[in-house]
Amino acid sequence: MDFRKTVFFISFLIVFAFSTLASWYEGAQILDNPFEWKHSAIFSNWLNGEVVMAEDILTIDYFVYALKFAPTFPFLMIVSAFLIVLQIFSLILKGREMGMSLFFGVVAIGSLTVAALLSSSPTKGLTLFSILFGALGIASIAYIFLHTFKRKKGDTPEICP
Repeated sequence: MDFRKTVFFISFLIVFAFSTLASWYEGAQILDNPFEWKHSAIFSNWLNGEVVMAEDILTIDYFVYALKFAPTFPFLMIVSAFLIVLQIFSLILKGREMGMSLFFGVVAIGSLTVAALLSSSPTKGLTLFSILFGALGIASIAYIFLHTFKRKKGDTPEICP
């Protein structure tokens, strides 16, 4: 990995760590909002049954609450996590066009599925994430088609900056 890619990778790691902590902090507001426990404490309700006290809420539900009501840092967290995974896969699969096409195919299927699941959400945060995952899925499909077209011409596009 050259210097520029290393700097990008470290920058993405720092953004991911900071945005994760900020999302966790913002999502902790769920503890003070018992009206949202039924709707936002999804994992707690699923694993422990009905939430009746703030102590029953699992940490992962902080992120669900932040996704719904304070989406800025969760947005940064998901984008930086995707860029980290993309750089890792491009390093592992360097020179293997079929492997990267398969990676983007899995990303497209997963992203479009998540976008479909979140599309009918009443909150602005989850609607934003539906758009994000839809765009990511479409971009992944576009990459596959462009990559296939360039491969037929004999060119190989660069995957990461």
